[in-house]
Amino acid sequence: MADQESEWYQFVSERCGEYVLSTFLAEKIDYQVFLETPPEQLEELVPAYGDRLALSNKTRRMVASSCNSRETASTSMLARLKRKNAEHPGTSKKILNMKGNSTTMRDVNGIEIPCSSSIHEQYHERKVKMLRMYLFIKTNGVPNEVPEAQQSDERTEGLSNLEPTLPDFPVHENNGLDDEKEKSVSVDGDVNFEQFDNGGLEGRPSMYDHSLSLDDNQSTLAEQPFPFDDDPPTLADQPLPLDNHSLIGGAQPSEEQSLKIKLHRGHVFEELNEAFQNNPAMKCPSTCLTIEMVLPNGIVEKGQDTGGILCDALSQYWNTFKEKYTTGVGVRVPVLRHDMKDVWATIAEVLVVGRRLCAYFPTYLAVPFLLYTLDAEAPLMEEMLLESYCNFVSEEDGVFIRNSLNNFSTYPQEEVEFFCEMHNVTRVVHANNWKETLLQVAHKEMIQEAAYIADCCRPVLQQSPLLKEVPSIQELITSLTPTGKKVMKLLKLATETDNASLKEQKVFGSVKQFINQLNPANLKKFLRFCTGADVIIVDEIKVHIFPRQDRCSNFNRVPIAHTCVPILEVEDTYDSLPELSEEFSQILSADVWVMDIV
Repeated sequence: MADQESEWYQFVSERCGEYVLSTFLAEKIDYQVFLETPPEQLEELVPAYGDRLALSNKTRRMVASSCNSRETASTSMLARLKRKNAEHPGTSKKILNMKGNSTTMRDVNGIEIPCSSSIHEQYHERKVKMLRMYLFIKTNGVPNEVPEAQQSDERTEGLSNLEPTLPDFPVHENNGLDDEKEKSVSVDGDVNFEQFDNGGLEGRPSMYDHSLSLDDNQSTLAEQPFPFDDDPPTLADQPLPLDNHSLIGGAQPSEEQSLKIKLHRGHVFEELNEAFQNNPAMKCPSTCLTIEMVLPNGIVEKGQDTGGILCDALSQYWNTFKEKYTTGVGVRVPVLRHDMKDVWATIAEVLVVGRRLCAYFPTYLAVPFLLYTLDAEAPLMEEMLLESYCNFVSEEDGVFIRNSLNNFSTYPQEEVEFFCEMHNVTRVVHANNWKETLLQVAHKEMIQEAAYIADCCRPVLQQSPLLKEVPSIQELITSLTPTGKKVMKLLKLATETDNASLKEQKVFGSVKQFINQLNPANLKKFLRFCTGADVIIVDEIKVHIFPRQDRCSNFNRVPIAHTCVPILEVEDTYDSLPELSEEFSQILSADVWVMDIV
């Protein structure tokens, strides 16, 4: 028993991390208690769905091994035969009878793949990392019914001849995520089909109840994970529908997987990185993330994530990254840290997923660094490098660089020497080599010192087509960076302009004037208050002006934002711009906005 407990806690530590392990030890949750824990409590203990699934599989195997409930070989063969007969009635041999059926290979959109096309051609044409193909079976006619006695004789004959009919292929042992024995039988060296020793059909889902896909190396038919219920159905309980065309696997090719993650405010950066490192499914292009945010006092926010909470979590993530792991003033570049060796690639994965799910992208990163990260061999324009460097250094140094480039000979020598000393310039500078010296200093501080970080992030960013589709990194950052004029254009009055009252038009005008007066920092806060993101990711923000009596009397007069739409609700009782500006400024000065609208 002690060995099993040690095995259990070691598996929890390797799969879920030290935080979950410490919780299990404190609550005395061994593998037997884990089986009795309600699902809603498991979500709190183990936030990641994939981790809960792996732990459930582990506990079932440990309980089965402790009870010595290994099924016999004959029972296993009978179960496999029953599963095969459910798919192809009237056959009793390993070679399935496909008479009356026609098969086609199709992609995730249901488009037929020509038989003459090779795997290499499909990868080249679709430009994807993981190629998914699905086998469709079309039933041409209803098969003749076979008498029950004949079926029984065929089953008996099949049991006696089942194993000898297997071809003598070389067998290679392979260790998967489960402890079950898994064999890979090589057919022609190009594609490997897997034969699973399920140990019986009862109590286990069939491999046909979930989707099959080809993995990255094009050579293994990989089995996707599936949940185990307390009483898993058998094929007899849930027959596979054959609506003229049946998808082997039972799932729609374009079906998206949703993962729910619980994050704590103030710890979003660390927890989101840990979630990406422990759950590879989060990086899948078909995965959607749902965030549940927990306040510092332990109370879960009531807001339901339909996009706004995810944007707010990404904004907090990249703001933390900006303050703790980058350097610079106007634009920033990541800095090396001793505790970030294995995290840089994860940060790049968060960037790609954030861009894919809600078009978020951190606009403060220096363009030269991003260009070098995407392509180390790409040339950098001198003007762009110097302009970024002027924004990278302090405002005073930026003014000095711009002025000294125009009239270096008339500039005080003391200021030139001070700049060279602060930036470790070891050469004698003069008017002829001053621009070259500045370019070298800019390249050293913005690219060379962060080259290791760029090398860690490059493989992740190059595999994503999202950044390749934009015209240029500079245009992307410019389009996402908020300005007063851009944000005012986003505002749309919820009521038609012709039908809006004078009060509504007056308050709406005051909101636009307030936005026009905001500095860049408060402008980002306004966007985050309305949309969840501190960059421009929406086409419009509707402003709903309503009278006081529409709201309960115990509510204070305060603007309310719905980040999922987005909609900004403002009362029509503001008589002047200073009155609205005072109350809105108090909202923007808050450090935390609670998502409490269901």
